[in-house]
Amino acid sequence: TGQVRDEFEKAHRLEVRSLAFSPDGGLLASASMDRSAKVWQWGSGGRTVRLHLQGHDAIGACSCKKDAMGRCPVVADDCSVQGHTAGLWAVTFSPCGKFIATGGADKAVIVWRVSSGKV
Repeated sequence: TGQVRDEFEKAHRLEVRSLAFSPDGGLLASASMDRSAKVWQWGSGGRTVRLHLQGHDAIGACSCKKDAMGRCPVVADDCSVQGHTAGLWAVTFSPCGKFIATGGADKAVIVWRVSSGKV
């Protein structure tokens, strides 16, 4: 019908670079230059952030061996601080809708579980 169905004002702190709908259309993923991706659940009852995936400048308390890019590819199982170190350029859902992949200026591609936000 060409009418605006919903508007997500101030969804991120910086510009949004990529959007993707889940295969069933019930979720919308957004990727931003603020180093975060969000998975939104939306419909006639409004919208809520189902998952907020954030990047980090430092690894903090995690123990790891950093690679040449300064990333921590292998971390302890109980470590939840993982993510991009630069702005995101792309986000997409897997065909089954259980995963999203994000990519950005840090030259990394990260695959996240939609159900938990874990890498």
